[in-house]
Amino acid sequence: MKHLIYLSILVLIISCEQVADIELPDYEPEITISCCYQDNAKIEGILTKSSSIIDSVEIEGIGGASIQLYEDDVLFATFEDLGNNYQYQYLLNEPLQAGKRYKITVDAEGFESISATQTIPNEPVFELVSIPMAAIL
Repeated sequence: MKHLIYLSILVLIISCEQVADIELPDYEPEITISCCYQDNAKIEGILTKSSSIIDSVEIEGIGGASIQLYEDDVLFATFEDLGNNYQYQYLLNEPLQAGKRYKITVDAEGFESISATQTIPNEPVFELVSIPMAAIL
């Protein structure tokens, strides 16, 4: 009998459920850019609209944007729109330089402008280390 009471209470506790409707604010899409620096020859960028975490929409590209690259705050390059509504590229005349600060800015109609800054790291220095075999054994 004692076990039956505990079992009944457990079933009541587990079976309780409350549905809560949560009103989420409207979501305003923003610009997102993903860039790749390849083989010291070109920089490719993909420009899309962000979406809400609860949306199940396809990723939507942004065409006709202005993407500019600055080297130490001096205009270095303007990306070319490849005409497929989301892909941009800049073919480099020379590789990006270590220690320089690069800033990319994006302007697209209907969106707030965005920018990101990156300093190219110096090439790592490796030293050859020799350990005598006797020290290992």
